[in-house]
Formats: sequence, C-alpha cells, structure tokens
Amino acid sequence: MKKYVLRGFSAGVFCTTLILLIGYMLMNDENKQMIDETAAQAYVKEQGFHVLTDDEIDKLIEEKLELDKQQEEVPKEETTITTEIKIESGMLPQEIAQQLEEAGIIEYSEDFTSFLKEFNYSQKLRVGTYQVNNQQSYKELADLFSKS
Repeated sequence: MKKYVLRGFSAGVFCTTLILLIGYMLMNDENKQMIDETAAQAYVKEQGFHVLTDDEIDKLIEEKLELDKQQEEVPKEETTITTEIKIESGMLPQEIAQQLEEAGIIEYSEDFTSFLKEFNYSQKLRVGTYQVNNQQSYKELADLFSKS
C-alpha cells in the first residue's frame, strides 16, 4: 500500500470518529436532563400514582394493623337459624346430616354422620319431626333425634 492511501484512509476514519463524537455529545445532552425530586413527584402524580415517604407507609401499616385488631375484638353476632327436620322411617344418618347441612344448622354433613356412627347414635335415631337450631351441638342434636 502506498503512503498517501494509508494517510487518506486514516484521515477518513479520524473525521468519521470526530463527527460521531460530536453527534453523540449533542444527543446525550438533550436526553440527560437532570430532574429534581419535586419534578419527579409531580410527574408521577400526573400519571395517577401516589407518592409516599417511608414514614407515611409505616404509619399506614400501623393503622391497618390497629383496624385489624379492632375488627377481631368485635364479637361476631351469630344469628340463630331455627328449622324443622323430619326424620322418616328408613332414613340413613347421611340423609339426616344432609338435611341439616342444607338448612344451615351444621357446616359439614360428613362430620355429623361420623359423630353419629362413632357414638352409636346412628342406630338409635327415632322417626319424627324436630325443631333444631344452629346453636345446638352435635351431641344435643343426636340426643334430640334419639329420644324415645
């Protein structure tokens, strides 16, 4: 390669690098606008977000915990559900328990059926119509259904 070709090539690379450097510096200044904290908060609020400090977040968490404690302390008022259950001849304990569950007297029919079988109430059930409510225990219900 001749000396003047190499110098021309080097000059071209240098000029191109210089042009790219100037362009980069000009573009970088426009994109690198430093914003302060208040401007950032204003922008975030414009977008529909809320800006909270760490202290404000801690205060909100404490208030939430206090509200949760107060709600736990307030006793839940249970309404008494009273209904009439009819036990017919040939009914299985599962059918009786299902009636009680559908009426809202007990939560789980399987539990009541297990209770009846475990304490031998399932063989002592009597035909009849009974007034029951959701405040009665499994034992009270079983005693009621097995009375002579």
